[in-house]
Amino acid sequence: MLVLLCLVLSGTALRAGARDAVPLPERMALQAYSVEAGLPHNGAPNVLQTRDGYILVGTEAGVARFDGLRFKVYRHSTNPGLGDNLLRVLHEDAGGTLHVATSKALAHYDPVRDDFVRDWAPPSSITALANNGPEGLLVGTVDHGPYLLKGSNASPLSNAEGLPSSLNVRSLLRDSKGRLWIGYWDAGLYVGDGTFFKRWTDGDLRPGSVADLLEYPEGTLWAATDKGLLRIEDGTRSLLDSRHGLSTSALRNLQRDHAGRIWVVSDQLQYLNTPGEHRLRSLRLPAEVLPRSVVHDAEDSFWVGTTGDGVLRLRVSGFEQVQLTHPGSPERTRTVATNLDGGVWIGHPSFELLRVGDGDERAPMATQQGEAWT
Repeated sequence: MLVLLCLVLSGTALRAGARDAVPLPERMALQAYSVEAGLPHNGAPNVLQTRDGYILVGTEAGVARFDGLRFKVYRHSTNPGLGDNLLRVLHEDAGGTLHVATSKALAHYDPVRDDFVRDWAPPSSITALANNGPEGLLVGTVDHGPYLLKGSNASPLSNAEGLPSSLNVRSLLRDSKGRLWIGYWDAGLYVGDGTFFKRWTDGDLRPGSVADLLEYPEGTLWAATDKGLLRIEDGTRSLLDSRHGLSTSALRNLQRDHAGRIWVVSDQLQYLNTPGEHRLRSLRLPAEVLPRSVVHDAEDSFWVGTTGDGVLRLRVSGFEQVQLTHPGSPERTRTVATNLDGGVWIGHPSFELLRVGDGDERAPMATQQGEAWT
């Protein structure tokens, strides 16, 4: 569990908005939402903002919709169109329809009924959803390959010429030129027109696993691969890896925010401030948090889906987060005070007294005459 305290920063508060495309502070104000706040489960890897402003969270026990004040939960028991409660994918199509994939069904949200309507019962778990223009959706599955879905009619693509024998799809994208990109768990990256495909390679660069695909700006493809972050543009490619600040090659999710930053989710939360940069920056999360997805909302907050810590909301603020951790300790800060030299003193059950100094300096300290009275 997290024990968090926010302290006012001295000096000028951070006023730059995310839409200014300036680098973000390494630490941001953090608010955690868990089952205590109304989520159905703390395993909440999927997060998305719909165009009407709601934050949708896909969890291991249903879907939660946040309206700015509270969560409304949709479960299979009350919304049978979901198929079950284990959410796999959240996706909003080009027309604004919300689609959700659980382990047993693909459904869309009907705002008139405030309910989910089942469209398709897939032969296996869905791993990816992508827009396919007027032709509906592209659907990736485990063990059964990719499908084209229009309404409730699904057509398999696995027999298209040039595709691998592997049927474990991990990511999908229809780009602005109409090309279909398919990323596999274990067979690399393929590109084609829907009938004929070929494996994408460049010299000795042959990605094996492709976790996610993104196009931004138009004509530039990003691929989260087991080799690193791959950028393909006008027939040329560049690969960003540990030499460029990437924390690991085990990438999970790609996202573009409203300011044009490219976000990379792995065991950390990292981003490129502009698509042309070649050095990744990091946002600091509590050490035990494992991020799975990120979305930038209309109010310049960043929502982070996690493996077991609910969903986090990060905001640029004139506050700095201080994390206090002590295994098995109560999670209450009893009192906070400052002294004339700017030091902050924290009374906490795990320590006699904790003094937070400049930077990251912090240590439990015994009471000393002239500095603090308890």
